[in-house]
Amino acid sequence: MRKQTVKRALAMSLALVTVVGGVQYPANAEETTNAVKYVTMNVPYTAFYEAYKPTDSAVWNVNAGKAGAEELDAVTTATTSKFLGTDGLAKGTYNDGTNILGVTLPVAVSAEDYANLKTDLKETENYYFSDLKETPKAYSTLSVADGKYSFSKLQDSAVDVSNLSVTDYDITSQYGDYLIALNGVGTDGKLVTGEEYTIYGAILTIDDKTYGMTALENLWWGNKVTNAEIAWSIKQGGQKKNHGGATFYQFDFNGGTLSNVSLLTNLGVINITANTELDKYYPGDTSGLNFALPNDSDTLTISGIPADLTNPKVSVSYTVNRQTTTVADKLEVKDGKITLSEKAKPEITYTVTISSDNFADINKTIATPITEDEKTELLGLMDKAKKTVDYDTNTDLEAHVDEADTLIKNEKATSVEARALASELLEKIKKTYPALTIESLTLQDSVLTIGLKEELSTLGTATYTLTSGEGKSVKTLASGEITELTITLKDVPEAGTEYTLKIVSENYQDTTKKVTAEAAAAPTAEPSSDPSAEPTVAPSEAPAAAKKAAVIKVKTASKTYKAALLKKKAQSFSIGASVNSGGKLTYSKVSGNAKLTIKNGKITVKKNTAKGTYKIKVKIKAAAKGDYKAAAVTKTIKVTVK
Repeated sequence: MRKQTVKRALAMSLALVTVVGGVQYPANAEETTNAVKYVTMNVPYTAFYEAYKPTDSAVWNVNAGKAGAEELDAVTTATTSKFLGTDGLAKGTYNDGTNILGVTLPVAVSAEDYANLKTDLKETENYYFSDLKETPKAYSTLSVADGKYSFSKLQDSAVDVSNLSVTDYDITSQYGDYLIALNGVGTDGKLVTGEEYTIYGAILTIDDKTYGMTALENLWWGNKVTNAEIAWSIKQGGQKKNHGGATFYQFDFNGGTLSNVSLLTNLGVINITANTELDKYYPGDTSGLNFALPNDSDTLTISGIPADLTNPKVSVSYTVNRQTTTVADKLEVKDGKITLSEKAKPEITYTVTISSDNFADINKTIATPITEDEKTELLGLMDKAKKTVDYDTNTDLEAHVDEADTLIKNEKATSVEARALASELLEKIKKTYPALTIESLTLQDSVLTIGLKEELSTLGTATYTLTSGEGKSVKTLASGEITELTITLKDVPEAGTEYTLKIVSENYQDTTKKVTAEAAAAPTAEPSSDPSAEPTVAPSEAPAAAKKAAVIKVKTASKTYKAALLKKKAQSFSIGASVNSGGKLTYSKVSGNAKLTIKNGKITVKKNTAKGTYKIKVKIKAAAKGDYKAAAVTKTIKVTVK
C-alpha cells in the first residue's frame, strides 16, 4: 500500500505538466507544490543504474568502506586530488574523500516522502539532498517501498544529435582495451549545439547487451582532449592498469558491434548512434607470455607466444607527452629475441604488441628493472619522510613509506614504478613543509621580478619554470635555478599573454602564481640643454592586447575501404579540417604507415594496400589571422582495409 500511495501522489503531480521538447514542466507550479518536490540528491551508482538494467556495470563492484573488500570503483584511474572538487574531471559526482560513490542529480519526490527524508546527512553521504527552486530539465523520480529507495530513468533529451558522433576508435589507449571519443561533446562542458551538460553516466549497447560506464573509471572529459572520451577494458584484453597499479574493471564481452551510446545527463538521455565494429581480442590464455628488457639494452627477450596465432609479429613502442615512438615494427621473433632501434630507457613504459592475422593485437607493457640508484633514492626519501613533523599521525605519508619499502624488496619491481613512487613520496613530504609566499610578481619585456615574503637564502636549492597555455598546449618560456629574484630571460614573452610561474625548492611547498606579460616601458625623453625649450614626453606604449586562440577541428578520424577497391587504384579522402580563425591551414605527416600520405588536407591510401589497420599522425597548422594567433594540432587518423 505504501508504494501505491507514493505512485498515486506522483501520478497526480505529474498529470499537471506541460511537455516541451520531450521534457516535462509543471503547468502550474503552485498547484504541484504540495504534490511533488524537486531536489538534488546523492544517488549511489548501484541505485542510479538499477533502472536501466545494464548487462554489466563497473559500479556494481564498488565495495567502499567494507572491511577487507577490494575497492574497484570509479576513481581507480586517478588520485583523489583530481576529483575532490567534483567540478572538473568528476563533475556530477560525490565522494567520501577516497572513493566516488555515485552521482548528484535532480530528483522528483512526493511531498509525503519528502517529509520523511533524512536531513541530518553530510554532503558526502548517500541520499543527502538539497532543495531545487526551479523544475529541472530532466530528473529521476524517487519511489519508496519498505524504507528502500528506487529511482526511475531520466527522460529522453530533446537535444539535436545530428552533429554528435562516435570517433577516434582506438585499441591502443593506456586507459583501456577500447576507447572512443564523442565528437561534439566538448570537454569545455558544452555540446556542439551550445547546451551546457553534465554527464552522470553512460550506457554502451554492444550486440544487444548494455554496459554501464562511470567517472573516472571509464569517462573522461579533461582539458587535454577536445571531446569527451569513454574507455573500458575486457577480460580477454591487455590487463591494463591504472595509475595506482590496480587493473581496470573488466567487462564480460569480446569484440562485437557498438551500436549506440546513451549519455545520462542533466539534459536527459542523449542517444548517439555508433555503428562501430570492435576488434576481437585473443580469447586464450596469455599468462605464459614473458618478456625481459635489461637496462641499457636494445634486446627484448620473448617467450610463450600462443601457438594458435597466425603469422605473429612483434612491435615495441612507447608514448611520452602523447607522442608515440616505435622502436620495433612487426618483427619476427628469432631465437626468442628481437632487436630494438634504440637502447631501453629506465623512465619509459614500453608497449609490446603481438599482431597476427586472426586476432586483435595482444598488448602488454614492460619496463626495465629497478636500479640500485633508484632503491637508494627511495631509501633516502623514506628517511626524510620519517623526520617530518607529525609523521606518526600522517597516515597517508606512512602508507607511501610502506609502499616504498615493499617496492624495494620486490624482485620484479621496475624503474618506472620506482620513479613514479619517488615522485609521489616527495610530493607527500613537501606537503608537510611551510608554504612559500609570492607577494609580488611582474614580467615586463624580458625581465621577471619576484617578490618573496621569505628570504631567498631559506629556499635551499630552488628552481623556476615559466609557462603559458594549458593541457597539451603548455609551452615553457624559461626555466632554471633561482639565484636572484630579478631574472633576465633569454626569450621575450608575448605582451598581454598570461604566464604561470612555478617555484620548486628544498624547504617549501611547490608554489605557483600567474602573471601577465607587459611590453617594455616607453623610453623617456632626454632633457633639453635649452632652458626655454618645452619638455618633450615620449608617448606611452600600452601593452599589446592578447590575441584570441584559434581552434582547429577535424571531422574525419577514421575511414574504411575494401581491399578489392584498392587493387584497382589508390583512394583519397578529406579529413575535413577547419579553423575558427579562417587562417590558412597546412598539413604535414608526423609519423605513420608508408601506405598513407597527406597533401592539402587529403589522405591518400596507396594502390594495392593489403587488408589491415593503418594509422597516420598528421600535424595541422593554422596561420595567424586578424585577432587570432597561429595554432597547431596533431591528429591520428585510422584507415581500415577489409
